[in-house]
Amino acid sequence: MRIAHLIHTFPPAVHGGGELFVYELSRRLASKGHEVVVITRGFKDLPSREEMDGFHVERYKNPAPESWKYHPIAEARVPWYGKYLVLSLDLAYSAKYLHRLVMEEKLDLLHASFIVPSGVSGAIVKSSTRIPLVITVHGNADFYEVPKTLYPMLRYAAGKADRLIAVGDELKRNLLGELGDLDIRVIPNGVDIERYRPERAVRNETRRKHGIPIGSPVLLSVSRLVERKNIDLVLRAVPHVVKRMPSFKFLIVGEGPEHQRLRQLTHQLGIENAVTFMGFVSEEEKTRIYLASDAFIQLSSREGLSISLLESKAAGLPAIVSDSKGTREPVRENESGRIVSRPEVTAELAEKILNLLSDSRARRRLGKNARREAEENYSLEAMTRQYIEVYREALESRT
Repeated sequence: MRIAHLIHTFPPAVHGGGELFVYELSRRLASKGHEVVVITRGFKDLPSREEMDGFHVERYKNPAPESWKYHPIAEARVPWYGKYLVLSLDLAYSAKYLHRLVMEEKLDLLHASFIVPSGVSGAIVKSSTRIPLVITVHGNADFYEVPKTLYPMLRYAAGKADRLIAVGDELKRNLLGELGDLDIRVIPNGVDIERYRPERAVRNETRRKHGIPIGSPVLLSVSRLVERKNIDLVLRAVPHVVKRMPSFKFLIVGEGPEHQRLRQLTHQLGIENAVTFMGFVSEEEKTRIYLASDAFIQLSSREGLSISLLESKAAGLPAIVSDSKGTREPVRENESGRIVSRPEVTAELAEKILNLLSDSRARRRLGKNARREAEENYSLEAMTRQYIEVYREALESRT
């Protein structure tokens, strides 16, 4: 098959769960003999075309101010209208670029990640070319954060899709509740299970590299530094944890607009020695950091289906998660982690962290279960097989 995958941001400019999903799916599809081209937003210092791990990347022009185009990860605040201007230009320019590509390259199928703007662009192109369209809804930027005044746009794109995919069951229920009767299939995000196989040698070597004592209890967060991730709630619990566990370390991997505020809070709380901001790291280094940690934490107010949480499961880490839609979905209480009903209550959250990190037996049991759940439910290979099946169904429905 010749597949175009449309996503508004992509590495190396922007890294996130949706971007990682497209990268890994495209890489795996290419390894199975399919031809994949990723269509994405252009940035000043990136080529308009390049080869990447077996698939093609083509970047359309977006004339918005360069700093605004980095709004998902930018540390400097982008004005509220800046994001909408960038996404509006994405819609217009990507649809034009994609239409030309479909006509010239004789593509078999379009796959859009994020129902807006990519899904809307795909729907516009499908209307004029009749090419089959698959849309994956990831949840946050393309649904939960979308103003309800724009829901007609979501319904338009959903109605044009030959196959509409949600990454989680809870996301599907919310989509049906807000957008009405839609035919939605759930395909959970997947991760490369073998990459995260726990190894003690890697764990110890990575700890030495980052100056973490071998015996220190380590809690890990991997995410964009944005408000809805609620990393500040974890930071407020750290002083309580350190009082009873002086060698405790909290590692924060990621970058984003909340970075400076979180650093300032760390300073105000006097916990600089316990908290390490690691910024953006390579995929290889991120894997090693998972394997060097003892537990994972994610207190997001909402998620589609977090890839970083699935990666932590593959690495055999028990997770502490908020009792929020989508965030809690991959975690079973007292089986593969702990669910916090009131993460804003600092003492309660600190107690959850302490209980998990101080009980090595329970931690090993939960981590083993988490790894097994990742193998059974969230493998990249299983996800890829399901998408190939969806592609074939979409193609057959057009014949």
